[in-house]
Amino acid sequence: MIQRISPNQVNFVPRRYITDNILIAQELMHKFRTSKGKKGFIAWKVDLFKAYGRLNWHFIKNMLEKVPLAWDPPRNGDFKLNVDGMRKIVTSDIGVGGVIRNSIGEWIDFAVVVTLIMNPETAGTHPLAGLLYGRWDLMKKISTCAIQHVY
Repeated sequence: MIQRISPNQVNFVPRRYITDNILIAQELMHKFRTSKGKKGFIAWKVDLFKAYGRLNWHFIKNMLEKVPLAWDPPRNGDFKLNVDGMRKIVTSDIGVGGVIRNSIGEWIDFAVVVTLIMNPETAGTHPLAGLLYGRWDLMKKISTCAIQHVY
C-alpha cells in the first residue's frame, strides 16, 4: 500500500485533514500577496503546527473575517459541532460528516468519544454524551444509519 499512497496525500495520513492543507494554502497565498520583498526571492515562515489537528482560534477568526459569515468560537468549556452532508440524486444515498472542536481549537477524536459513551461506567460523564445521545435518537428514526469513525 505504501508504494501506491504518497505520504503527502492528506486523506491517508492519520490525524491530517484536507481542510488543514486548504487553510495553510490560503495563509500562504495571503502572505504571498502582502509580501514586500525583492522579486525572485521568497521566504515564508509557516506555522506547521496548524497542519496537524489544531488551529489557533485567532487564526481561524482572522480567516473567517475575510468571508462574510457570522461565526464565533465556542465558549471556554464548550464544544462546537460543524456538520456537512450530501445526497446522491441517482441512488438517494445520504452522507453526513462532522468536526468537533473544543474551546482551544483542538479536534475531538470521535472514536474516543464513542468508546467512552459505549462504556456504561463512563457513558454519562463525557461532555459530549448529550450530543452523541441526541444523534442516536435522530438515527433511530432512519432505518439504515450508523455512526462510523473514518480517517
